[in-house]
Amino acid sequence: MSGKNRIIVEKDEMQASLPMSDAWMMRLKKPSYCDIFLPLYSARCLTVEAGGLELREKLPPGVWVQEMNLLAFILQKFDTQQMEQFQKMVLPVTRTYPGELINYALAICPEAAGFERGDHFHPQYTGENLFDLMEYKRFQDWRQEHASFQIAKFYFPVEVSWKPEHSFSAIELTPAEAVAYQPQISEMIARCIRPESCWSDWEGYDRLFELTPYKGHGLLYERPDVEIRNGELWGVVVAGVSRKLTEIDKDVLKDHFDGGIWEGWGEHSLAVQVPGGSLQLFLSDCTKVFQQAEGELVLTEREMFCCQAPHLKSRLSYMDGWEPDFRGEREYGKEHAIWLELLKDRRRVRIPLPAEDSRILEEIRRSSVNPGEFLRIRIKTRDRLSLYNGRVSESDIPVLNQIGERIQGMHGDRKKKFYEILLDKKWGSRNRVQGLWEILEAFSGNGEGAYEAESMGMR
Repeated sequence: MSGKNRIIVEKDEMQASLPMSDAWMMRLKKPSYCDIFLPLYSARCLTVEAGGLELREKLPPGVWVQEMNLLAFILQKFDTQQMEQFQKMVLPVTRTYPGELINYALAICPEAAGFERGDHFHPQYTGENLFDLMEYKRFQDWRQEHASFQIAKFYFPVEVSWKPEHSFSAIELTPAEAVAYQPQISEMIARCIRPESCWSDWEGYDRLFELTPYKGHGLLYERPDVEIRNGELWGVVVAGVSRKLTEIDKDVLKDHFDGGIWEGWGEHSLAVQVPGGSLQLFLSDCTKVFQQAEGELVLTEREMFCCQAPHLKSRLSYMDGWEPDFRGEREYGKEHAIWLELLKDRRRVRIPLPAEDSRILEEIRRSSVNPGEFLRIRIKTRDRLSLYNGRVSESDIPVLNQIGERIQGMHGDRKKKFYEILLDKKWGSRNRVQGLWEILEAFSGNGEGAYEAESMGMR
């Protein structure tokens, strides 16, 4: 079967033919409120054709516009053989989700996410990393929309001090000595500036382009980092810009980046944990600017994209033995009354409760959680209530499982009363498994004893 690709969605009485660039979407939503960036499954598909194969009836009634936007972009990249392969994969499927279609398509055409053909890494959509997956689409859109699209780098000095473990004094390193710690510092910055959730990725994204540096001075994106330059460690803000920067543009962007350095990077200094001690970073203002348009940076297209998204593979690569679950909480709750959610690196694992401790521990280890490392875990119910949302260690798992089993055994009215108590106490701010257990024990009134951390192997 061969034919055209057509994906048309409707949201808040607005229709959009996809794929569409972010800039065009922002223009569409100007006349009236129509939030098409946030992960809300409130749009509906009018047409979904992949090479002439109609897929709309296979999808749920509510979709997220940006998922459909990425799917349309990937389908656009297919050659004839890839389209035939995709159609063979989806033809026998009766019901599916946009996320599953995205992963089918990425398995065939990883280049659509910026991965290189033949690379042993290939991308995977987890349901939580869409913003990262769309980096390559944004890069291509900007290159098409702006004939003078280029990379500019704004450099600023970084002072690094080394503080040995159990020491009260720090040793200032020279810029040349600090070079040895570039990977650790770069990783820390990337971790600090990445939003905590998929919602945070998109929240306020469109409003960013209303800021003066973006609206009036060509800025399209900004990414802070540290680089080795002439044998010394420098701070840098990598910027994608729509044109050659004038002196006025440079001054405006410098002021913008300087403010971000001091306000957005943790006030006046940053600490980086390294073996044997820690590093303290003190950041200064931007002093030097280099741009491609002036011949000061010589970059291939691939290198330009790597400047924009250097952590792509670590955030998007397929994880063996793990498959994403794209069911919403309401749908999942129809089958399971209470469950654990394990969240690590934008991947979510659901485990119905009660479950064997070994099953939970297996999933913890699959998530590559090291001894002493913390994993974010939630206990959720079919009533869409989050009973626990915090970081726990591996030693907490038996307790969480007992909590789930106890709640599972409650009758309807009693369970509802327990939920009301939890909401009233607002215990979640304590961010401790112990808090939930103590409330449950007090509510049960069965005299089984208080939560004993030591008996559970906790500290």
